[in-house]
Amino acid sequence: MDMPLCLPEGGKEDSGQRGPDLFRGREDWLAQLVNERHRRNWTKIDRFAEGVRAMPDEPVDVDENGEDERRGGGSNSASAAPPRRFDVVGDVALLHALPEGTEEEREAVGRAIMRKNRAIKICTARTKSLSGPERAPGDDGGIVILSGPDRNPLVTTHSEYGIKCVVDLRRTFFTPRMGPERLRICSQVARGERVLAAFSGVGMDALQIAGRTECDSVTSVEWNGAAVECARRGRRMLERNRAVTSIAGGGGDPKKAAQKLEILEGDVTEIAAGMERESFDRILAPRPKEGEMD
Repeated sequence: MDMPLCLPEGGKEDSGQRGPDLFRGREDWLAQLVNERHRRNWTKIDRFAEGVRAMPDEPVDVDENGEDERRGGGSNSASAAPPRRFDVVGDVALLHALPEGTEEEREAVGRAIMRKNRAIKICTARTKSLSGPERAPGDDGGIVILSGPDRNPLVTTHSEYGIKCVVDLRRTFFTPRMGPERLRICSQVARGERVLAAFSGVGMDALQIAGRTECDSVTSVEWNGAAVECARRGRRMLERNRAVTSIAGGGGDPKKAAQKLEILEGDVTEIAAGMERESFDRILAPRPKEGEMD
């Protein structure tokens, strides 16, 4: 609510002097008005949050029946039709199951996906469920490349609402499906807050908060060394990210936004035990999904 509380001295707005108060004697009415607006805004935020929580925990559907196929220009092989659902991380498409068929037919599926999205350079498929404390596919064939160059290590740069992170698809856990939730959390972080991002993985949660909010500090804790290295590379990119100037994180200065982010490697229970009480105003402790224990 934007409204003056007093008149300028002499009726001139640029006089710099305070004139008579407009609401003297009506403090109770003014407080009631402000509180009503405040409650109304929080009601809208609660409705938005409920809508986000009600969203299905699935990737965005990809329409396999594109214009070329509707016009009869698609592949003649039904096995070469790409699946309706898959994730896109950076320039890599990730299918959550290995397509049926021969190796040539699987490669045709990958090529079909890459034809529909020219930004995709590699098409991959997961061959087993995530397991272990890292919740990562691993280097032992957990992810196979269907089409595109044989990139090793399988590392890509993923952009989410203007903030970038580095993802090692074989050695770290990351899902682009949590993008809306990360954005919702950023909207709740207030100016001057000290935030702890536990189990932060490649650091996208911490990077978003550092670059998008006016928090005082963000501490990212992760014990997977590969994910920590990805987070540190993401922080270096944040220092040069011009998108931060439009997001107003760190006062609009990318370097200040990156300076707010501290990245620690280790067990969060051991690291937290050595910290002072009330070190943080907000703690994020996401539970990784898509594993054998879910």
